[in-house]
Amino acid sequence: YLKNVIFNDTLEIVSSFAFEDCQFLSSITIPSSTVKISDLAFANCNNLKKVEFAETMDEETVICASMFRGCRNLTDIRFPSNITVICGDAFRGCSSLKKISIPKSVKELGRGAFGECYNLTDIYFESPDCEGLEDSGIVGQSRTVYAPVGGNVEAFCNKHPMLTFIPVN
Repeated sequence: YLKNVIFNDTLEIVSSFAFEDCQFLSSITIPSSTVKISDLAFANCNNLKKVEFAETMDEETVICASMFRGCRNLTDIRFPSNITVICGDAFRGCSSLKKISIPKSVKELGRGAFGECYNLTDIYFESPDCEGLEDSGIVGQSRTVYAPVGGNVEAFCNKHPMLTFIPVN
């Protein structure tokens, strides 16, 4: 019956499967001291709606494989500003996710990172460049992608007619 998790400021690691299938968990706050959150740590938490990371983490941060996979009610995620990678299947099946902002520090999206996110309509990239777009699960349905002009995000959108590119400053 765990509903909310606010970790203390000394948390360093959340192990694989630590909160998997916690059906009542609705929000998580992750402190800057956290250096690793392992694969599938919060997978299939069907009532999880909000995930908030500290503004910046003490070290470069990676959203690990399948970390939030199957969190069907996730609608709000706030990444730290120094996240570098969103790994494969990280948000697969997060069908309530409507918009997401990818920080400038993200250099790569893993295979299927946003697969089966059927209601994801708006994706905001703070950087004009990001690797792994082709296999990330972004294509396949109509979406609006906001990003600075002149990078591979714009070029990617121009190749896929279901994506609408909106330039931002």
